[in-house]
Amino acid sequence: MAKDELVLLYQLDATSEKGLKIREILSRLNIRAKTVSHAMLSQTIGHLADLPGHAPHPSEYNGEPIPDEVLLMKDLSDTRIDRLLKDFRENGVSRIDLKAVVTPHNQKWTLLDLITELRQEHAVMGRFNQLHQSVQMADRLLAGDTASDSAGAPVVAVLTPASQNLSAAVREARALLSTRELPEMDQIDAILARLKTALADYQAQKN
Repeated sequence: MAKDELVLLYQLDATSEKGLKIREILSRLNIRAKTVSHAMLSQTIGHLADLPGHAPHPSEYNGEPIPDEVLLMKDLSDTRIDRLLKDFRENGVSRIDLKAVVTPHNQKWTLLDLITELRQEHAVMGRFNQLHQSVQMADRLLAGDTASDSAGAPVVAVLTPASQNLSAAVREARALLSTRELPEMDQIDAILARLKTALADYQAQKN
């Protein structure tokens, strides 16, 4: 265990059953836990993580409350993170959607900035999952348009305009899903909308 391992917990107070259970797991793993309050949202990640050179912000945050649970990890290796999350699952700790590690890139951000970024990433990943599920549905439907010849090779049995449109929408969605960086939400929404429209048209043609 690295002596500097630290987990920052926001909206996971020790007074709650979930917060208490998380702290018990962290204690068993010899990982230090630190509670971050609503008033600390204006502080930088570097200051909250006790990194040198990060002075405290002179004023407390007094804006709208942020209800999201946040788990922020410092100096945990990938192996330790996997172990921690595995222990959470095995001990019935419900999912924490906003998780991150302290990096040189984000340590100058305020906690509020980080939560805003994590919220956006979480929303994008949710849309990505919707897009992936729609592609899987389209694949199953299009499989019905494929037959096998006497040699067992797949051949297109019926290629209707609706089939063509759905195939094109699937190709566009696959291209987006294969990108290494998360695209803008508007781009995902536009492609997802075209795919859903193509799915609806295809199913209407079949009925």
